[in-house]
Amino acid sequence: MKYKWIKKNVNLNKLTDSIEHFLNNKKFKTLRENFNSSNRILGSHRRPDGRFRRVIVIVSGTPDNFTVELKAGEQMQSILKLSPLISFFGGGPLLLRYHQSAEFYQRIKLNFWKYVEKKVTELVGSAKSPS
Repeated sequence: MKYKWIKKNVNLNKLTDSIEHFLNNKKFKTLRENFNSSNRILGSHRRPDGRFRRVIVIVSGTPDNFTVELKAGEQMQSILKLSPLISFFGGGPLLLRYHQSAEFYQRIKLNFWKYVEKKVTELVGSAKSPS
């Protein structure tokens, strides 16, 4: 999912720092990569059973015209569409794990977008004006 903001004059480095802080608070280990005009945060969360859940956040654009994109759990949607077929062939326990993962990603997405909206509001006008 991707959202775009215009005419906010937001310091994108501060926004990216805040997003990384959010992921760390949710027990994700993060790796930050900087490209030309974008920042990418890779987040990895290890479950108690040893499997990983991953998210990718991309902040790109300029302070007055930027997008934030969250990639989390997209692969779950295609698998869950096949749930009747999977359970018919005895894949119930596997399907339960997918549903639990889908719920986890839904909660992360909901909390993430609320947090980002709040941070963007707080950071309006925080970018330095070109002189």
